Amino acid sequence: MGEPAAAWDAPAGPAWAYPRGHLGVATFLVRFDSSGKLTSIEQVLDEEHFARIKADMTYDDVLHLIGPPFQSMTFSNLKEVSWDYRFRDYWGYISIFSAIFDEAGRVKRTFRQRENIGNGHHM
Repeated sequence: MGEPAAAWDAPAGPAWAYPRGHLGVATFLVRFDSSGKLTSIEQVLDEEHFARIKADMTYDDVLHLIGPPFQSMTFSNLKEVSWDYRFRDYWGYISIFSAIFDEAGRVKRTFRQRENIGNGHHM
């Protein structure tokens, strides 16, 4: 899969993150045991993993759970940073999951939003 976008040492062994494309909807975490043997490859941009992100988690906590964001935005007036992840929701729509961090670098809140479908149809 080439060079990982992020890599870190975890208690069980190293882990590598592979987002698939700048606007892709999948990130694969590849984990190894302490001897370097591959233990798992897991697609982590899904509701199950997003539900594990809780208030007060750090940047590293989120990185190690779902990998690096496709974009990061700073809201200086609020002293917040948003890490955004594209994913395919339960219904197959492309959506954005955002983890909002406070000025101390802790998760303050999260939210999900579908991308604008752009087909001009309204209900």
